[in-house]
Amino acid sequence: MGLKAQVKTSIIACIAFLVCAFELQAQSSTVPGHDPPSEASVKRPGSGWQSMMDTRRWREEVFRDAYADIVDALSNSHGESIPREELNFAELMLSQMFLVEAGSVAEAVEPANDIQAQRKKALLDAASVLMGQPIEDLSRSPLAATDRPDHGLWLALHAIATEDADMLARYIEPAFQGLSRQSPQVVQSVLPVLTEAAIELGNTALADSATALLSELPEVYASPAGHFLRGRNAELQGNLATALKSYLEAARGWERYAARARIALADMAIRDGGRGALLAARNVLTDGSDAWRGDRYELQVLMRHASISRQLGDDLDSLLLLAKVMSRFPNEPEIASARHEAEALLEAVYMSGAAGEIRLSQWMEVHLLILPFLEHMPEFAEYSELLADSVFELGGTVLAASEYRRTLALLGAAAGNKETSALTPDIVRVKLKLIKALSHAGLDDLALEEVDAIELSNLADLRNDVLAAKAEVLAKVGDRDRLLTTPVMNPGPTHLREIAYALFTRQRWEEAVNFYKRLRSDYPSAFSARDASYLLIAANRIGDTGTVHDVTRDFRELTESQEWADLAASLADAPIEMKPLAADNADAQMLRLQQTLKNLEDSGL
Repeated sequence: MGLKAQVKTSIIACIAFLVCAFELQAQSSTVPGHDPPSEASVKRPGSGWQSMMDTRRWREEVFRDAYADIVDALSNSHGESIPREELNFAELMLSQMFLVEAGSVAEAVEPANDIQAQRKKALLDAASVLMGQPIEDLSRSPLAATDRPDHGLWLALHAIATEDADMLARYIEPAFQGLSRQSPQVVQSVLPVLTEAAIELGNTALADSATALLSELPEVYASPAGHFLRGRNAELQGNLATALKSYLEAARGWERYAARARIALADMAIRDGGRGALLAARNVLTDGSDAWRGDRYELQVLMRHASISRQLGDDLDSLLLLAKVMSRFPNEPEIASARHEAEALLEAVYMSGAAGEIRLSQWMEVHLLILPFLEHMPEFAEYSELLADSVFELGGTVLAASEYRRTLALLGAAAGNKETSALTPDIVRVKLKLIKALSHAGLDDLALEEVDAIELSNLADLRNDVLAAKAEVLAKVGDRDRLLTTPVMNPGPTHLREIAYALFTRQRWEEAVNFYKRLRSDYPSAFSARDASYLLIAANRIGDTGTVHDVTRDFRELTESQEWADLAASLADAPIEMKPLAADNADAQMLRLQQTLKNLEDSGL
């Protein structure tokens, strides 16, 4: 990274720091380079540059008294003294780093003369740059006047606010000189900012002096900010061991500089590239994952964490982290990079899930988290379907049905048709999977509603698949009337069996025989003892002795039950004749048929 780029990064960090300047306010008013003002200079503006603004005029130990005096003076003021006391109040707030209050009070002042107008602008400009915002019309600002001994400070802070590295380099040393003329609270807030600027500018001597000066502010020195700045100074000077130690100490905190230390540790690990360094950095990032939230530093932590996880081969963790980036920072420039990386990881993660290499709970968590951000991808419906297929195979039929519905919604949205009434081949294919999942879940009524809702007129090649699914559901719900009127080309064994049995129950013996014989010839491995028994009975009723003897001969190969085999043989030995029978003979044979059916049902075959 070039010098200007490094400085720009530092400037951005400084701006963020200034916005939260209160975090680094210490309680002590003893600040290096300060001579306590005399009591006579505490209450009223001095002359020259101090008449515009002087934060040292208001000592912390007399803040309460000064506050009370100004309020009392305001209640008894009139004419030009009113805006004068209001400006005093704004300056008092500014000296204690109550920047919002100072700016609000100064903005409301109506100056009575040019001097008060200049003082108002000075206070507003100071509040702006201390909050990380540039000075409006710098050329006219009283803070930029060369007769102000602290003008270098305000110009350096303006350079930070405008990301002007060249201007910052010119005024960084005068800025430290000007800092010595500020109140303790201003020093405590701004010294770390200027220290980092000196470090990033590569001004080694000034950076070393500044980091040493931090030791005069114990609370800052021992804070994550102090540790981070010493670490950054050591890193840029090539002392990586010291930098690592300081960053690790800073990373134990829970504030902004702790988050920056984690980012720095991650960058060191990525440059190192060793597995040990990457694992150590990931541990630090994981431990501090909830320590700092809501700004660009959280974004950078998440992006570094995702990068390290990917280098370690943990695509699942990387995808989760990228999903968090897309969820929490949808409008940041980095979102494009995060989305690109996430898309590249999708296939690897979903293929691993389908192969059983990822726990289903983890896979589902990632899926639901990334769904709002990647569902626009044309292939995401395919990934959703793949997840549903895997869930179904594991027996999660209800969950699979839910995911198939989600897949249908994605396909419908991609086709510009949210209700998916205009069926595409992909939509029909997934609908058939949904129907199967609902049926296996015991939700046959819902399955039947789904299959009935499919319009058959424009299905072409998928028409037979839909009819087959419909026939299967009709068989399960026991609607044999509709089953018999649902034509299926090239029916499978289940469909043939259900049709044959439906015909059998209606005593349409000859048709039943034909379908059972077709089942036996086309799908011999699926032909069971139960099917053979019904075929024997139906064939017996129509006097088809050839079929009866043929099935009986092979019956022992279908069951291990001797009793069942003997029953089948008895039907072959005494077939029911298809001619007028004597009443007693007919009754006997019907009783034997009824007993056969009862035994068939009782056996569960």
